Amino acid sequence: MTGTFTWQQLRDLKASEFTEAGDKWHEVSNRSDSDRARVDRAMSAKLRETQKSDSAAAALGKLQRLSRNFQYLHTECGLTRTALNGLAGDLAEPQNQLQQALADAAALNFTVHEDGSVSYPATEVEDLTEVKKEAPGSKVQGSSRLALEPPGLGARGQSPLYPGYSGFKPLNPNAAKAQEVADRIARAMRSAREMDTRYAKTLSGLKAEKSLDVTEATLKDVFRDTSDVRSAAAMYLGKGIPEDKIPAERKQWWDGLSDEQRQEYLETAPDLIGGLDGIPAVSRDEANRNYLPVLIDSLAHQGGDLHSGEGPNLGEQHRQDRRRTS
Repeated sequence: MTGTFTWQQLRDLKASEFTEAGDKWHEVSNRSDSDRARVDRAMSAKLRETQKSDSAAAALGKLQRLSRNFQYLHTECGLTRTALNGLAGDLAEPQNQLQQALADAAALNFTVHEDGSVSYPATEVEDLTEVKKEAPGSKVQGSSRLALEPPGLGARGQSPLYPGYSGFKPLNPNAAKAQEVADRIARAMRSAREMDTRYAKTLSGLKAEKSLDVTEATLKDVFRDTSDVRSAAAMYLGKGIPEDKIPAERKQWWDGLSDEQRQEYLETAPDLIGGLDGIPAVSRDEANRNYLPVLIDSLAHQGGDLHSGEGPNLGEQHRQDRRRTS
């Protein structure tokens, strides 16, 4: 959509198409995670246990690369799904606002033009002497800015706006109504276009280059992608993760989420969920596995060893990363 996003497109938008596409990305994400687990547990682990040779070491290296590829697919496809769901959810409000404005325009016999301007018909009005005069129709352009003051009586030198005065030019009561409708359309479109631009940028960042070699550095870039998606979909994800609550309140929050919402948090904010007391251990373990490639790279740059016990634990590393990125 992006820059040419029109009110007709917003009116006719089917949010279900975004969520259905998101479900397909979710399927790929889940399959990739299952394949990664199979490589790690059924292939790499057995190879380490049964083979000690140069050829086995070379094969193990290739399996580790395959595991990274599946991990990258799992995370990036999950982020794409969250972004699509977020876009569908966020666009619901401006779409509803637009549809309400269009319904009001139709009820008032107004015409909404392609550029969002609104035409209103002529009507008869009475002056103070009860003489009927025709107030001509016209067209108004909406503004997305909220008016700070009520309209005045017109600039000096213009015809008076009230009937009964010399030079009276009938004021069509439809003018104010049409302006209000046009402004509502403009505000809905401004909001929708801002969302469209934000999500377009985020989704573009999730596009991989051809022949991409998924290295540890690439996996670290996933953390940046995750932050971008989390920022773009902040409204969709709700009030956010209750980091400042006690464990019992965090558990209550987690239990109140749907399975889909919990999965999206595990994919979109694994660095926060994995170190959050109160979240079930199984869910925290999944979050930690999603975040593990980033952690390994971070420890490597710090000179620590995850397996030897050197360096911080996962929860402490999450807190350190949040302080660095906040």
